[in-house]
Amino acid sequence: MAAMLILLIPGVIIFLLFAGLTGSLEEETISIGAGITFGIFYCIIIILSNASYGITSYGYTNVFLQMSKREGAKVDHLFEGFRGFKRMMKTMWAMLAILLYTGTWISMLLVALFAFFGEEGNTSFTIAFFVLLAISIVVMIVMYFSYTMTYYVMIENPEYIVSRAMKESKHLMKGHKLDLFLLWLSFIGWGILAILTLGIGFLWLSPYMSTTTAHFYRYLSKDEL
Repeated sequence: MAAMLILLIPGVIIFLLFAGLTGSLEEETISIGAGITFGIFYCIIIILSNASYGITSYGYTNVFLQMSKREGAKVDHLFEGFRGFKRMMKTMWAMLAILLYTGTWISMLLVALFAFFGEEGNTSFTIAFFVLLAISIVVMIVMYFSYTMTYYVMIENPEYIVSRAMKESKHLMKGHKLDLFLLWLSFIGWGILAILTLGIGFLWLSPYMSTTTAHFYRYLSKDEL
């Protein structure tokens, strides 16, 4: 989920910035120049987001996987994703592949189409856009759950290529996507409390959720049975 927000939120912000600068919010369509500029900057943000999130997520996942095994996490585990150029590229590609397979690009495309072809007062087009966007987001989330275990598989099997790790994750999550969704949903109360503490509570909640997810992976892989 975090990966999706990392990509979608900056895109929306940049869209609004350029729309405001060009006065396009008051016009019928966005100018071609603003659209091209938006597309270029958004692509750059996508690449940078994948580069940073993919590598750091690998190390973050590794830390809590080791903790779930009661082996003791070390600071070095957090930087596993930075160990060698090959591993860095592998973790970056894993994140990009997950985003491509989950159909995140469909939502981006819909937003782009709405930006270029949306007309003020065109209610039918607006309704159709939001319906399609809602459907694409639901499909995206369902697909995302299929690949949530990809990094765990990569850590446990460093010899696996990204496609094999994703395939193994999909196999592990078959019939368990709802289980993981409900597990994460059970933290919603803690999440609300964390928000009320101005985000400070997430310093405890985030590790708690990550450790729980690591145990869930081990349960799926029959490591704890």
